[in-house]
Amino acid sequence: MLKPLILWSCLIFKAWTLFGQSPERVYYSSFRPEGWDIYLSGDGGKSFKPIAEDPALDYDPVISPDGKWLVFTSEREGMPRLYIQSIDQAERPRLLVNSASMQDQLVFSPDGKWCAFVSTHQGNAEIYKLPFIPDSVMDIRQAINLTNHPGGDFRPAWSPDGSTLVFSSDRDHAVKPHSEFPFAMYRTGNLYSMDTSGSAPERLTRTETWDGSPKWSLDGKQIYFYSLRSGMPQIYQMNKDGSSQKRISPVDLKAISPCPLNDSLLVFTHWTQEDRGAFKFMVLNLNSLNTEIYYRDSLAMYGMVAGPKDLRAFHGGKIPLEEKTNAGGFAGHLLVRGPMEQYALPEKTVRLYGVRRAFAAPPDPHSPSLVFAAEQSKSIQEVLLTKYSAVLLLFPAGLLLLIFFGLYRAIRDRLSVKPWKNVLAMSALLILSIAVLTISGYEIFASSNSLSRSRTTFLLLAIPFLILCFYFFRKGGKASVLNSPFQIVYRTLGFGTGLLCMMLVYLIVFYSNLFNLNIDFLKVNHETGAVEWLFTFKPGHSKVSQILDIKYKPDGSSLLFTAGLFRNRPSAPGEIWEYRFMDKELKKISLFGSNQGFADFSADNTSMLFRGGHTGNFDIYLKTKDQIENLTHSPWRENFPALSPDGNKVVYCSDINGKRVDSTITTMNIHFLEKQPDRSWGASKQITHFEGQEAHPHFSPDGLYIIYTTEEFGINDEQPLSQEFFFSPQLYGEIVAKRLDDGQTFRLTHNKWEDGAPLWVKGY
Repeated sequence: MLKPLILWSCLIFKAWTLFGQSPERVYYSSFRPEGWDIYLSGDGGKSFKPIAEDPALDYDPVISPDGKWLVFTSEREGMPRLYIQSIDQAERPRLLVNSASMQDQLVFSPDGKWCAFVSTHQGNAEIYKLPFIPDSVMDIRQAINLTNHPGGDFRPAWSPDGSTLVFSSDRDHAVKPHSEFPFAMYRTGNLYSMDTSGSAPERLTRTETWDGSPKWSLDGKQIYFYSLRSGMPQIYQMNKDGSSQKRISPVDLKAISPCPLNDSLLVFTHWTQEDRGAFKFMVLNLNSLNTEIYYRDSLAMYGMVAGPKDLRAFHGGKIPLEEKTNAGGFAGHLLVRGPMEQYALPEKTVRLYGVRRAFAAPPDPHSPSLVFAAEQSKSIQEVLLTKYSAVLLLFPAGLLLLIFFGLYRAIRDRLSVKPWKNVLAMSALLILSIAVLTISGYEIFASSNSLSRSRTTFLLLAIPFLILCFYFFRKGGKASVLNSPFQIVYRTLGFGTGLLCMMLVYLIVFYSNLFNLNIDFLKVNHETGAVEWLFTFKPGHSKVSQILDIKYKPDGSSLLFTAGLFRNRPSAPGEIWEYRFMDKELKKISLFGSNQGFADFSADNTSMLFRGGHTGNFDIYLKTKDQIENLTHSPWRENFPALSPDGNKVVYCSDINGKRVDSTITTMNIHFLEKQPDRSWGASKQITHFEGQEAHPHFSPDGLYIIYTTEEFGINDEQPLSQEFFFSPQLYGEIVAKRLDDGQTFRLTHNKWEDGAPLWVKGY
């Protein structure tokens, strides 16, 4: 009697653990746009209407050669997959290809019997081919892999005679550091051709930037594509063998995604960098090379495609606005729109939530709430009333006094020096001052440039004024002008250019202090949309108020975050802060004065792990009670430490064995430390070995897995289309879970947008 009772109790307990609790949750940052739907025209582009509208992203439409079907990529079930809908919209869109991977960028053969598309079915982005059977769901396992290459292959285009596919690929170029983001890698793409069986691949273009989105002319003699070879994307044309490459779009227009409408007209997407939502269609006359707007609307419009019977389609939509529930993040919703994805690991199921912020807003362990930091908006008047601004205003005030002094001397010494010479000199100084103040004001109040780019601008301006300052003082000190009115002119110009140089240096040094804003910490329930203000972090709290790496303590009692310069030297300002929810106390918990950050705690709150620059290098430290231990003691750069719930395991990133891509930049891998039976720490083990970037490791709630971001699978679309024209071009970005006992990995995401900084918590 007792034995069956025990068995039933065990079964009931197991069922409760499996079904009584919600699945564990993974939140990750997603550099993903919002609000894209498919728009269709049946009158040659005179008017468009949205079809198959869904909160999730729909993009990359294509029309079948017989004009009966529309195929597009949709994220309405989570992962990007191909959907089909009849042109007459007699039915809802349905899945076209069944798979557990991404499909995108489909094209049809001219006779409509075949389709080619990009998929991550076998790991990286490859081009596959399947028969087109519109009234059934095809299986990715039956598809033919045409490219079979470790590089990424994208955007196939079928020739009008049905014999050739042209596509873009990053296969023949090494990954290199990005020119603006030292932590990011940059890829290069060129155009290739192959026959429709995948054989006889041939390289058509040879540039060191990107050539992409090829399209055939209707007669099959020319190929149109965009290229960044001139420094900005423009439309080019070449013969089908790659010869006679030339630019055909205007030199002053950013142009991507060409689409020939007939023998004389080609539509392209025009992109304006100043407003990343300002995408519109332009039509290019291939004979005169004149352009004009093709379709006028307030929508953001991308990737026009043409079909028979005057059919046209594109993807795009209204530009989303900033919402209170995602203040300071990407415009629109906090979470990626559409249903959450679920992934079944061997022991558990996890729900995946994409958070549309540069760093994932950390989840509350006990509720569906996320916390993020948002800068308070300030008026120009509020910014100018700071003590740093008061010092800054002394420079233009000094310049005005100098100019008035110079004009006064011009009148007083008019018998010795012709007045117009002095007036001309003071006018030149005034014009220079106005120009510098205008540029500085634009950088401060109007520009969307990063802090580093604004400082670079100020530095480039300061150098010539420093040279001018030395020149004028040297000129004024020559014997021929000593004790003459000319000496006053030169010295006035020397003091003026010197003041301009000093002002620019002041902006370089005190820029972050001058315009550092108060930062609000907000808590948002992503199920109800309720927003709760937690506290305000003010510039006076810290040397630097740049906020990074917000996370909860494992028990949910406190919020941890880093205030400081993440990518700076080890001695740069960087502090660890804690906000206690119960007593609403905000305090700094840094242990010494060097750059510190990225703190993590054990489940019992007795151990704190963090990154520190105390030794002059970035090392990983562990504090237990009153003891602080340097776990790495390495001249290499360590970062992103994470502590297991039991406090006995550590993962972190290091560039000790990274791929060196220039004299200063190396890629990072994940390393692992574990306590030995004698309670000492064992030797560090490298547990990922990919030559690209891997970062942001984090433990599962039970400590059996780690989750991290990797570039191992490459990119799934042309870099300019999926990254550069929308968000930062940081290219590593798929989420992987690794089981620690056997090293088995599970890829959790397949898409073309950067996914990063994952955080794993229990269900609530």
